[in-house]
Amino acid sequence: MNKIYYKTILVVLLFALGLLLRVYNFPNRINFGLEQGITLTTTAEYLNGHFSLLGLPAVQRTTSTGHQIFSAPIYNYFLMPFMLVFGYNPIILTYTALFINLITGAMLYLLIKKLSGQRVAIFAAFLYLFDMTMISQSLTIWILNPMPLIGLVSMYLIIKNHENITPKISLYLGLLSGLALGLEYMYLFTIILLTIYIVYRSKQRIFDFGIFILGLLISLAPTVIFDLRHDWYHMRTLWQYLLDVINNPGQSKLSIYHFYQYFPLAFYLGALVLDKIFKSSKMIAAVVMCIYLIFQFKTGEFSFTQAVGTAKFMNTPKMMQVAKAIADDNSTNFNVVYMSQAEHRAYSLRYILIYVFGVKPMEIDQYPSTKHLYVLAASDRDMSKDIPWEITSTNLSSRGIIYRTDDSRFVVYKYE
Repeated sequence: MNKIYYKTILVVLLFALGLLLRVYNFPNRINFGLEQGITLTTTAEYLNGHFSLLGLPAVQRTTSTGHQIFSAPIYNYFLMPFMLVFGYNPIILTYTALFINLITGAMLYLLIKKLSGQRVAIFAAFLYLFDMTMISQSLTIWILNPMPLIGLVSMYLIIKNHENITPKISLYLGLLSGLALGLEYMYLFTIILLTIYIVYRSKQRIFDFGIFILGLLISLAPTVIFDLRHDWYHMRTLWQYLLDVINNPGQSKLSIYHFYQYFPLAFYLGALVLDKIFKSSKMIAAVVMCIYLIFQFKTGEFSFTQAVGTAKFMNTPKMMQVAKAIADDNSTNFNVVYMSQAEHRAYSLRYILIYVFGVKPMEIDQYPSTKHLYVLAASDRDMSKDIPWEITSTNLSSRGIIYRTDDSRFVVYKYE
């Protein structure tokens, strides 16, 4: 009885510490950049009369023929009720990422407890809660937020039913795979592995494979319907992008986020190893766990003070201040530029201007006809060098700085 009591306290303590690592100084640490601005803008458009089956544009993935790749709209559909209830504030909406992240952690503990007992589940929860990649996910609205959860449930279904894959399990795996493929097209390779597994383990191979494909199509229904109505746009665009990648291998490369579905399996295997070490020597297990913590905090992906992966000294509260300063200037026919390394068209700033402060910049293809231009840049940046098309195409001249952030590290120039 005492062991159960102490283990329960340990689980509560683990999740409390994991939560603290995520929520401490939350507004200043969340990552709100290009992808987040596009994601929330697309969701807001769905709520404001532009509902679509098309999905989320990947502006950084364009084919040689000029067509953009779109992800399935399911993640935006998920965000819609949160936006309806909590409004458009990006800081508040980022708590949805934290919600998914914590649910994934709780499910990881509960499902692995069913598979291998409470101690292994505690080790797995420890590995998950203190993994910097997972902590980073909780601070960023990202279409891949649900991927570890999808991978976790798929892993559980496979391990729990490894003796025989039934039609019901095939359907569940198909539904999960369809969701994942809609979020990240590289999941196709995981689907190929799942197909081989289902055919190998099932007693009704053809039937169960058909059920698996049915589940996949059900989850991808918005994309499938859109393609049927628009000359297979997604299929043709993805095929062209594949040909582009083959002809230009450097155009795209594998990244760690392509493997998020396998993170729960890694935590599970790591927990099994820790449990085996623990049985031999509790001291060695403690040392291994300490080394794991040191390694995680030394990765450079963690900070208590600022957003990791964004421009240094810029965060979402400051972006909100910048947007308010631009809105208060009361210009019409204006556009915005963000002098960052990732992009210049200020998608995150645009979202805040439109949906938080109610002022609308001109479109991203209308820079040449802009009458007023606001440029957000680091205060020490040389504005006479490396000027992007978004500024040069306007033929406007800088009239000086109209706003400085509270620490004066970023400024807003106005061009007229």
